[in-house]
Amino acid sequence: MLVLRRHVGQSVVIDGTTTVTVLKVRQDGSVVLGITAPGHITVNRLEVEQRDQTRATTGRESNPQECA
Repeated sequence: MLVLRRHVGQSVVIDGTTTVTVLKVRQDGSVVLGITAPGHITVNRLEVEQRDQTRATTGRESNPQECA
């Protein structure tokens, strides 16, 4: 895992095609990111990706509260 420190307005480029920019850091410590990627690249939060994989393999939710 590569760990980087960025400030608001700074970006990271991945593979020359995808840009991740820090838009805001909230008081609770959460970070708002902006992601620019080509149309053929899927961008998901990890928990959404894991939920979708669980649905694909089991045909149902692993935790019904995840959809809330």
